Amino acid sequence: MFGYNLSTIIIILLIGFVFFKIYKAYMRSASRGKLAKGEKAVYPISHKYEKNVQDLKSPLSKIVFERSGDNIGIPLGIFTINPEGSDLRQIMSSSSGAAAPEWSTDGKWIAFYAAPKGELFIVNIFIMRPNGKEVRQVTNYQDCSAACPTWSPDSKKIAYCITKDAKNQVGVVDIESLQCKQITFEESNGYPVWTPWGDIVFFKNHNKIYIMDSDGRNQREYDIFQEGDQEPVWSRDGKQIVFTRQGRICVMNADGSNLRTLPVKLGNLVEVSWSPDGQQIGFTGQLNMDSPRNVYTVDNSGLNLKCIVENHWIKDKGKEVISNDLCWSPWL
Repeated sequence: MFGYNLSTIIIILLIGFVFFKIYKAYMRSASRGKLAKGEKAVYPISHKYEKNVQDLKSPLSKIVFERSGDNIGIPLGIFTINPEGSDLRQIMSSSSGAAAPEWSTDGKWIAFYAAPKGELFIVNIFIMRPNGKEVRQVTNYQDCSAACPTWSPDSKKIAYCITKDAKNQVGVVDIESLQCKQITFEESNGYPVWTPWGDIVFFKNHNKIYIMDSDGRNQREYDIFQEGDQEPVWSRDGKQIVFTRQGRICVMNADGSNLRTLPVKLGNLVEVSWSPDGQQIGFTGQLNMDSPRNVYTVDNSGLNLKCIVENHWIKDKGKEVISNDLCWSPWL
C-alpha cells in the first residue's frame, strides 16, 4: 500500500495518536482561562492573603475621660471620644461627682467612682456599659470611701483605693458576687494598678511604688521605678510601661530597660494611658500654667502632639473646666 509495509503504517498511526493526545490536553488547559459571556472569574485566596485582608479592617478604640469644674455652661461628667477628636458623647452626668473612668480589659464595662444617691461625703465604685447604660454599684461602704478603680486582666475583679481617716488601703471586689476584700493594712497604701500578668502595683506612703500578689501577699518595692514616679500604665501587650517622672512622660520596657523621656514639655501632667496598639499615648494636663487642663494624644516617640478635648478657663473670674482622668479602651 503506497509502498509502505505494515510495520511502518503502525508506527505512523502511533505517532499520530500521541500528537493528538498532546493537542487535546493543550486545548483543554487553554480553555480554562476563557470565560463565557457574563461569567466572572473566581480566584482562590490563600490563608496568608485572608489574614492580610483582616488586617486591613479598621479596628475601633475610644478614649473615656472625666470633665469637672465650675458651671460655666459646659457639660460635666464622663465622656467618650474617638482618638482623633470626633464623636464626643456624654455617658454620665456630673450630678454624682463621677470620676476616674477605667475601661475593662475586655472592653465591655467602664468602672468609675461616684457618690451614691443621697450621699454627700462617701463615694463608691460603680460600673456601666460604654454607652452609659446598666449602671451598677459594686461596693457599698458606709464609713469610708472607695475610689480609683483598676481592672484585673480577666475583667472579673476591680482593685480600688479605700480611704478612711486620711489613710489609704487597697481593696478588691468581685463584680459578680460583689464580695469585697481589703488586702493591705499597714501604713498608707493606695492607688492600685493591675498589671497584665495579675500582680497589683500600689503606692506606699504616697511616694514609693510597690508590687504585690493579687491577694496582698509578697509585698516588695518595685525597683524599676524611682521614688516619686507616678501613674504607671502597662501597654495592652504588656511589653511597655508609660509613667510620669517629675512632670514628664516617660516610657520604658516592662523590665525597666530602654528608658526614655518624651520631648513633650508640660506645665502640669495628671494621667497617662496607652492606645491598644502601643503606638500612641493619651494624657491629661496643661501645656503651660496659663492654659486649661485638656485631653491630648501623642505618638510614643513624643511627636504629633494633638489636643482632642479643649476645656475652658475664665481666668479673670477664676472659673475653669478641667479633665483629670482618662483611659484608652482596648480594641472594641
